[in-house]
Amino acid sequence: MGGFNRRLFGYSIKQVDQRVAALNKQVEYYQGRIDVLEEDISQKDTLIEEMTIQLDAATEKVEVMEATQEEIARMALKEAATLINKAKHNANLILTESLLYVRSLSDEMDDFKHKTAKFRTAVVEMSKDLLDTIDNSEVFTILSEDKKD
Repeated sequence: MGGFNRRLFGYSIKQVDQRVAALNKQVEYYQGRIDVLEEDISQKDTLIEEMTIQLDAATEKVEVMEATQEEIARMALKEAATLINKAKHNANLILTESLLYVRSLSDEMDDFKHKTAKFRTAVVEMSKDLLDTIDNSEVFTILSEDKKD
């Protein structure tokens, strides 16, 4: 800061006025800069608030998505367990039915074997009876005597 020239009743009014005017211009310049910076800060604060709101919304969406994914995974596991249990149950039913069918076939086979053995015995008996009848018939006796002569 420069000094002022002294005059009879104090400082030079012109120099003081010039200095005051220069200082007023500096004050106006700095006040303008302050206003611009305050506006810039205000805009940045508004932007920060908007970004904070968007961040909060995005965070909430992520939390909802994570919760939804966890619920879907839980439900999928539950459904898979249910399907596995149903499949096991159905497999056991099929196995049980198959075993019953095999047993019934085995019983039928045993019955068939028994009937076959019975039929064979009956055929053997009928054949013996038929041979006895033939052997004891008159025609056989006559034919047998003719062959001896």
